[in-house]
Amino acid sequence: MKKVKSPRIIFLFLCISIIFYLGFKKHIFTFNNIKESPKYSLVINEVMINNRNSIRDEEGDFEGWIEIYNKGNNPINLDGFGLSNDPTQPFL
Repeated sequence: MKKVKSPRIIFLFLCISIIFYLGFKKHIFTFNNIKESPKYSLVINEVMINNRNSIRDEEGDFEGWIEIYNKGNNPINLDGFGLSNDPTQPFL
């Protein structure tokens, strides 16, 4: 005869119930207020992380790079934006 593991099942059910309760209370899980994500015309088209021999920068180094594509019709000003792997110097 198999031993019934009802305390584990009850504990599992209780944990799942608490997760759902807190999720709905904090609006993590919402079914009524599903908002459409904003439409952006800028997309990251290509990423080169380990550039060893493809494209050199202005100083002749092989740095990592990204390509941003504007799929919209209007120009977008990226002044004030930057990329860096050092959060203390965002425009390295």
